[in-house]
Amino acid sequence: MEYAFPADELDPIHCTGRGHDHENRDNININDVLGDYSLGLIDTLDSFVVFGDSDEFKRAVKLVINTVSFEKNTTVQVFESTIRVLGSLLAAHMIASDSSNRYGPFYMPEYGGELLTLAHDLAGRLLPAFEGTGTGIPWTRVNLQRGVLPGTTNSTCTSGAGSLLLEFECFIFDKTRGEWKTRKRGGEWTIRRIYGVSPLDPERYALRLLLLYTKSATSFSDLKTTKDDNGIPTVHDTFVEAAKAQGLLSDDAVVIKSLEEMAAYHMPAQLRAALSAILA
Repeated sequence: MEYAFPADELDPIHCTGRGHDHENRDNININDVLGDYSLGLIDTLDSFVVFGDSDEFKRAVKLVINTVSFEKNTTVQVFESTIRVLGSLLAAHMIASDSSNRYGPFYMPEYGGELLTLAHDLAGRLLPAFEGTGTGIPWTRVNLQRGVLPGTTNSTCTSGAGSLLLEFECFIFDKTRGEWKTRKRGGEWTIRRIYGVSPLDPERYALRLLLLYTKSATSFSDLKTTKDDNGIPTVHDTFVEAAKAQGLLSDDAVVIKSLEEMAAYHMPAQLRAALSAILA
């Protein structure tokens, strides 16, 4: 703090602060991580909790609130800014607003959710990286003011493709009450994510289709039930029979959509096997 603040990190050789390399924007070793948003300060917020230092935690929270802005013409890596900045802001918000002090004496009664506001601002600036990618996997880098710039590479690491769910699924906005809430987990009876299934496994493949396209189903029996034109219900023995009765296995659009999803993460050999199963 003495030699680097408000820069992103300390340059240990020159004992000065270091931030985004504006003179050489291709210097991704620096620019992917350092975005001129006091990275080191934000990144260590939850570390003070691990150290049990409530005074420094509260001091750091106030510094972030009073000094940090994401209105920067800097291009940063989506993965790094998500896990180190967005994640730290969300964690510190939950700790500072926890009146039960489950993590120790870190509750700040005067705190008004400012860290969550900063997190929301940053997340909005990262969202353009998820648009127009073809697969839903985000672009590697995004400019905090201008979005995805021309020539941005679409290659990314495995963590950059999948681990972002942790931060982006942490809170939901309650439109009725006009406030952000921690996303609640519904236990074993809540469907959180529906994974892709190969047509080589016809029963599970049909179950996935039924889960996606059957409205108001609350049980497997509901998924297997179809109604004719007169509204008379029929309970089918298998998910495949139910999917056929709903026309889900006779529409090429559903097959094409399945292949598009598989193309995002399956190997060529798996794609060939799936296509063979569909044609058969």
